[in-house]
Amino acid sequence: MSTSTPLRASLLLSLFLSSCSSSEPESDPAPPKHVVLIVVDTLRADHLSSYGYELPTSPHLDQLTKDGVRFERAFSQSSWTAPSMVSLMTGCYLGEERLSLPQELPVIAELFKDAGYATGAFIHNPIINSDNGFQRGFDEFNCPKVSKHNNPTKGYPAVEPAAAWIAEHASESTFTYVHYSDPHSPYGPQSEERQHWMKDPPVLSDELEDHLRAYEANPPEKLGHLENSIEQIRVSIAGYNDDVVQSDLRISQIMDCLKEHKLYEDSVIIVTSDHGEGLWTREGSWNGSHRRQQRIMGKPISLYNLMKKGHGIHLHSEQIHVPLILKAPELQHAVVESAVEGVDIFPTLLELCDLPRPASIQGRSLLDAVNDDTSWKESRPFAFSTTRFSSTVITQDGWHLILPNQLGECQESMVPELYHIPSDPLERKNLAEEQPALMEQLTSYISVRLEMGLSSDKGLELTYTPTNQDALLALGYIDDGIVEAAISALSDRTVESMLEYYLGSACVLRLEIARELAKRELNKEQLEQVQAFLAEESSQVIYDVLRTIR
Repeated sequence: MSTSTPLRASLLLSLFLSSCSSSEPESDPAPPKHVVLIVVDTLRADHLSSYGYELPTSPHLDQLTKDGVRFERAFSQSSWTAPSMVSLMTGCYLGEERLSLPQELPVIAELFKDAGYATGAFIHNPIINSDNGFQRGFDEFNCPKVSKHNNPTKGYPAVEPAAAWIAEHASESTFTYVHYSDPHSPYGPQSEERQHWMKDPPVLSDELEDHLRAYEANPPEKLGHLENSIEQIRVSIAGYNDDVVQSDLRISQIMDCLKEHKLYEDSVIIVTSDHGEGLWTREGSWNGSHRRQQRIMGKPISLYNLMKKGHGIHLHSEQIHVPLILKAPELQHAVVESAVEGVDIFPTLLELCDLPRPASIQGRSLLDAVNDDTSWKESRPFAFSTTRFSSTVITQDGWHLILPNQLGECQESMVPELYHIPSDPLERKNLAEEQPALMEQLTSYISVRLEMGLSSDKGLELTYTPTNQDALLALGYIDDGIVEAAISALSDRTVESMLEYYLGSACVLRLEIARELAKRELNKEQLEQVQAFLAEESSQVIYDVLRTIR
């Protein structure tokens, strides 16, 4: 069958134009000029509406998700801030817990600065400080100063400083790191007008309330005040959700700034979290440090203070399953089901911006998972996370092993836990004894990661500086037993500051303060304070030290 003359002419013209255009090589698109890394501290993925939460906590992130890729199963490398961010900023796994960036390894901001980007950091969490090396590579580094009684993780400026900085540098190439801490405890916005669900707390999910009431019915010892505990938990979770809304509003300012300056379409934006939060999903540990602390402080044990509200010791899914949303030029909307990790963010940014990849990076570009989800699952069979008490792997098919080390077994009464998340999403049924072969295989995965991971910085002088002590105390980390007391650095503290920190501190810190006070000369008023401590001290070991202070 012949082709009509007009159609033949059209085809010939198309071929001619095609041959002309193919004679000139296509130029690669220019790298993105603006890169924004947003970390929302303590943000559980399952409390975002974009991840299926029933409350509208994240309308602006929902829009960002529509413009990019949502990673359904992203996991942080630890369940508290400092080690998680060390891993994210270096692209390396953790072999041991550490607070500071290794001086010998390159970090994200340094590579962007070397490439000519203006670099700015806007931090709300005081543990991300210059003592720990997080200022490296930043032209501008804004980090709060903190004391035990002034935790500046929240505040509501009319214009977000990060957005203002981006606007100021709109004509340059920029790398901006923002670390918001709204969802971190204490829960709930500081200004009453920003409290929404706190004023009328929604009911708990049926599963959580049933679990709490069933636990109350058969505890190792009788708990009291059930209904009061349930109400406290409802209000606290409502406050957490209000805080998530505040972080979403902050992020909207950055998005609006980029749009206002016509930068949004060509920018790279990554939103994630350093870890999740317990939110009373399970018991903190009946025989662990949290339970002992309640006894030491003379607090009655209730469901509210027994169940784990926070983070940092355990590695269940609610503690390490975090959101991860990536928007980049020419990247189409998609949902990636594979398990990915925070360690993968560094190499992803480098690939998107056509920057050289240091040999030290152990993560993989997330673009590999976007382009071939099946291949990613085959070559990356598991995700990994660790704390000083335990380590964990989550396989691509949903098996989750939490393996305590000796410290976890001794101090926190941990036991090996194995869960099948697809059939048990809240991890209630421990299958460790039923799956010995799988336990052995997953244990070997943990060993591989621990052997290749970064070592501890415990012996470095910078780790336990007064700045770090203040930050850790204000964030509740030392009181929760997550890090050891800063023993060596107590010698730099005044008697007044040690007396201030004594009350309400965990047993291990009170003991070291008492030992340090015993070396000092105290005035009459300070000795009277020690006598007051002596009358209230429940630990015999600390009591004996306090008695020696004259």
